Amino acid sequence: MTLVRYSVVILLVATVIPYVCSKSNVPRQLEAKAWEIPPKPYPCVSFDIYTQKGGKGSNTFGGIFEPNEDVVLDVEVKKDSVPVENQTVTFEIVGPINSYQNISVLLRTVTNSSGIGSTVLKIPLTPEHTAEIITGTWTAGAQIGLDIETVGDTMDFEVAFINPEFPTSATLLLAFILVTAITIILKRSTR
Repeated sequence: MTLVRYSVVILLVATVIPYVCSKSNVPRQLEAKAWEIPPKPYPCVSFDIYTQKGGKGSNTFGGIFEPNEDVVLDVEVKKDSVPVENQTVTFEIVGPINSYQNISVLLRTVTNSSGIGSTVLKIPLTPEHTAEIITGTWTAGAQIGLDIETVGDTMDFEVAFINPEFPTSATLLLAFILVTAITIILKRSTR
């Protein structure tokens, strides 16, 4: 008996669904099949943050800076290969994690007619524990709200005390010749 009931219910559902669907309020000429709807073109947005020492390209290293040096942060924004101008860009720069003072800076700028926005971060000098607070890997991120989406990019850069390079062998040879010449001249003049 239950088999008969299930069969009746299935038959009823199988006949009612096509009937209800055929009586829908959507006119036939407005119905479209998925393959008949043209794809919606999505804009291609390019967004890149970089410094004067590197970082061009998504998530690319931005260079090595010294304490108290200016880091020029640039961002280039294009939509469908056309520069996006007069848009506010927000930069967030975060210093290395340490146990003394963690640095986080927010900066804003506006893109120009070339789609480029620039700002400057001066690597701070701290009164105490400078090496621990500012040396290491910094992360700079930038983002912009464009139409209904938010786009952005990040980049790492290093802050380090850069030691002067040891003189090359040519420099050492030149210094030796100069010292030898001065010594010979001084010995001749004292005779």
